[in-house]
Formats: sequence, structure tokens, C-alpha cells
Amino acid sequence: EWEKASQIFSVMAQRRVKSDTVACSAAISACQSGKKALHMIDLMVQNVMEPDEITFNAAINACKKAGGWVEALHVFNAMLQQIVKIDMISCNSAISACDKGRTWEIALLFLGVMVQNQIDSDAVTYNVAITTCEMAGEWKKTLQLLKVMAQGKVEPSTVTLTAAMSACEKGGEWQKSLRLLKLMAQSNVAPNTVSLNVAVSACEKGSKWKDGVSFLTTIPVETWKNLAIA
Repeated sequence: EWEKASQIFSVMAQRRVKSDTVACSAAISACQSGKKALHMIDLMVQNVMEPDEITFNAAINACKKAGGWVEALHVFNAMLQQIVKIDMISCNSAISACDKGRTWEIALLFLGVMVQNQIDSDAVTYNVAITTCEMAGEWKKTLQLLKVMAQGKVEPSTVTLTAAMSACEKGGEWQKSLRLLKLMAQSNVAPNTVSLNVAVSACEKGSKWKDGVSFLTTIPVETWKNLAIA
């Protein structure tokens, strides 16, 4: 419905009907792509309105919906020009845009922005970043990100470790994949069926069936029961 929102905005400007940042942010939230969101921000600037943190976060969220990492970069640049505070919501949405675009280098760039500006990160931040690296087969990067999580005392989730396992499995690192499964048990993170499927696939690719079966027998019975219930 962004077209209608844009038309209404233009009519209001022509008739000199005063609009506010809240109304514009709502219009941007209706956008389904980064380009449309950037167009709305341009209209705000043309009408001497100052986009705020909520406005830009809505724009980056629009980039995330369409996987528009290029547009997300433009929004970030606009935030810097307008001297608007970049927060965790902004960065998480931008990293999510890279996830859909499978652009792991840019995802890590946004993560670097968070570190440089001392912006707090959470499990969602790393889940998306690690998943993006996993899709690209960058298993070394996923392991590096797990170390950064540990240093920042951010607890990994099942999604986090499974994505890292999958990256190692795709890279032929079956031993590392199994070690991550073991880390789940040590960290009291419950594996799911995807985690175990990845572990089995890793052993298959490494022609290490005996090692895989032997390792799977070390998984507590309670874990298997929980998987059966799920």
C-alpha cells in the first residue's frame, strides 16, 4: 500500500497540510522494498522534515523484507548524514537484509559498525550473521563469530549452533560439526532434528559412519525423548 501512502503524502504537501514524522514513518512501514522507503525519505527531506531513528529503522526493515542490502547501505549512509543514532534494531534489520541477499561480507561489515560504535548485540544479531555465512559456506567465519559471541557473553541458541554445524558440514569439516553438537550438550542448548540431520550428513560426507554412530550414542536419552515429543 506504499503507493497510496506516497500519493497521500504528496497531496498533503501540495495542499500545505502539515504532516509529521510519525505519519511518515508509518508510510515507510508500508513499503515493501528499500527503494520505495528511500523515496519516502527523500520526500521528507524535500518537505523540510527531519527523519528520526524510528523513520530510518522502518526504512531498513523495508530493505530486510526485500533482501535489499544495497538499499540498507544507502539508508545507513543517510543516517550518518542526518546524524541519527544507529541502534541494535537498525543493525539487526540490515544484517537480515544481507541474509536474504546471501551477502556475508556486507553482514560482517554491519557487525563491525556495531562493534566500532559500541552498539549492543544479541543472539538475533549473531544468528542472522552466522546463517548468512553458513549459506555462503564460510565455515571459518561462523566459528570466528561463535568466539566473538563467547567474548561478548552472548549465549548461543539452537539456531546459532545448528547454522554453524551446517557451515562446517558443507565445508567438509565433519569433526568440527560434531564438536559443535557436543558443545550444545555442554551449553545446555537442546539440539533439534535439523542439528542431528546435519551431524549425520557430516559423517556421511566424511565417510565416518562409525564415528557418527559412536558420537550419537553419547547424546543423553532425555534429549532423544525431547526430540520425539517435538
